[in-house]
Amino acid sequence: MKNVLVGFSAVLVLAFASAAHARFPVPLDSHENVPIVVPSGQAPAIETVRKAILNGGMGGARKWFPTSASEGRLRLTYNVRSHSVSVEVTYSQKAYSIAYASSVNMKYGLDASGTPVIHPFYNTWVRELRTAIDYELTKL
Repeated sequence: MKNVLVGFSAVLVLAFASAAHARFPVPLDSHENVPIVVPSGQAPAIETVRKAILNGGMGGARKWFPTSASEGRLRLTYNVRSHSVSVEVTYSQKAYSIAYASSVNMKYGLDASGTPVIHPFYNTWVRELRTAIDYELTKL
């Protein structure tokens, strides 16, 4: 019985330590010059790329709302509970990039070496956004 309690305690300690560790800031993932690959092999119109990015942002499990736009640039924002993340998506007919713009309650900052760091959920959310955009581009 004592061995079971010791084992159970060890599992609990590891679980809480793992959960606490996962929330420490991590380096920002980079998504620069992601090639636009469409089934036809021809470069899509710039407006078509814009629509694919917007559809990817709104079509996934997480809803990224456009908060500003200009030629070749969109700002998308995702809000969940007390957290908010905004990214700048720049795009052309050949490639797109997703860059950090701002956040609230995401532990954004610079580590000792000057590398930008953020809550690990940011990287997960942006990877999901990229996957959704890529999926929309395959439908062109």
